[in-house]
Amino acid sequence: MTSMTSVQYKIEGQKTFQEFLNKIEAEIKKASAVESQWVLFPELVTLDMWPVGDSRSERQIISEISRHFDAYVEALKEFSRQYNINIVGGSTPRQIKEEIFNTAIFVNDQGEVHFQNKLTQTPWEKKVNVAQGTKIQTIPTRFGKMVILVCYDIESPQVSHALVELKPELIIIPSMTESPEATRRVRYTAQARAVEHHAYTVVVPAVGEVSKDWIMYGRTLVTPPQYPSYPESIVAGPENQSFSQNFKLNFDKLQKTRQENKFYPAAETLKLEKESNTFNKGSK
Repeated sequence: MTSMTSVQYKIEGQKTFQEFLNKIEAEIKKASAVESQWVLFPELVTLDMWPVGDSRSERQIISEISRHFDAYVEALKEFSRQYNINIVGGSTPRQIKEEIFNTAIFVNDQGEVHFQNKLTQTPWEKKVNVAQGTKIQTIPTRFGKMVILVCYDIESPQVSHALVELKPELIIIPSMTESPEATRRVRYTAQARAVEHHAYTVVVPAVGEVSKDWIMYGRTLVTPPQYPSYPESIVAGPENQSFSQNFKLNFDKLQKTRQENKFYPAAETLKLEKESNTFNKGSK
């Protein structure tokens, strides 16, 4: 069994970089105290440093926050070493040459670092010119393969189809959703991916109300394959609250039931014909 903690992280804004790191470390310390092997954070967790009311453009603020990327990675590496824990550090703006990506970070307890750029941009990300990732990184772990799909990526049929060849045992979904409807989209498609790929999916949401125009909704959701001997869900956290949710995943069982499973519709090659229906009025 692999023990994990999902952090429904509260975005408050106005934090200095050190204040932000203090909040991150406090959550990691709590996870370590209950002997979690993994701790998970949500999408754009570093927007906790957003300067509310600042007159600069959103693009300029994102660029400013991206300057902390390397220091954040180094801090995660130190926390991983200090607390002997694997960390999905959520995602954060990352500048590469002239482009800024929404990049998820994973640091394992051996000090190895992996990055995953978000593949599918929301309308807001397009507006502020966040660049599009082009590759799904397969991350090796002790229990098998993991992928990180950042929020909107979990909703993409193209991304789901790409997972057929990768066959991850675990799909982590750091998210930041700003309406109940967006929260449900992420939740329902995460559940679908668990079915399609006979895998565990874990939604890790940001929560909080920074201003009346910026409210984050969400709750942790851990979904196993919908297969005999698995529950409907392993964890469904409290909605829209700052909360740390502990749970355990059985990857030995997952490997066994994958071998038994004869249903894998995502891997089927279909030959579909397109038909155009015409309306025939008939002869007069």
